[in-house]
Amino acid sequence: MAYQVFLILLLGAAAGAATLYLPRLRLSPRISLRALLAVIAILSLPLAYLTHWRYYDRAQVGWLQIDSPQAQRLLGEVEIAADADTPTAAYTANYVDVRLLYQQAESTVRPGGALQVDFDNDRVVIQCENRLELQALVAQMKQADRRRPDQFVIRGIVVDRDGLPISGAAIDLIGPWSLENFFRTRADGSFSMPVNAPEGDGYALQIRADQNHPILTTPFSLDEKERERIARVRLPR
Repeated sequence: MAYQVFLILLLGAAAGAATLYLPRLRLSPRISLRALLAVIAILSLPLAYLTHWRYYDRAQVGWLQIDSPQAQRLLGEVEIAADADTPTAAYTANYVDVRLLYQQAESTVRPGGALQVDFDNDRVVIQCENRLELQALVAQMKQADRRRPDQFVIRGIVVDRDGLPISGAAIDLIGPWSLENFFRTRADGSFSMPVNAPEGDGYALQIRADQNHPILTTPFSLDEKERERIARVRLPR
């Protein structure tokens, strides 16, 4: 938004500077200060529209480089519970639905020991009596968690206006022809959203940190040249 505010202030400065030359302008009977300010106001309206001033109340999106340290820290990881009575591991998916990942891993490993499996959003917690089978399940899921060449994935983090991460917020993808819902942010505010939508313009993320007040982001495009995008979403309130 700072860019748009700068342009509006620049217009105001131009109007103020113009008043310094008012005596000269009065040499022409057709030009007055009122007419000058009216022209500036009329020109500022389309300029404000074209510079996305109409999105002043939306969440701002900054895009991170895929190979940047900030983007790498947002990837889900394998967690091993060292002090659990039963061998326990958790895996957070990044590119594939975690339920599908687990089903594929289970059909490949075919564990013989007793299992307890709990899914939550994009995370699965697995308890298995056989530690080797548990390690094989997690390794198989990690290996299969890859983005398809024709798939879009939006990863990122949601923070409040003070830069603090927001956990448990629901996220939807709103587009001209499609709607993907819903994903939730993790404890650290990060999220991963595999997208089944065509490329094009006019997409936005809808953040529902407060179910009664959903907030849209500024619009963006899905481009086949950039299949994986990492967003830093900052809420205005």
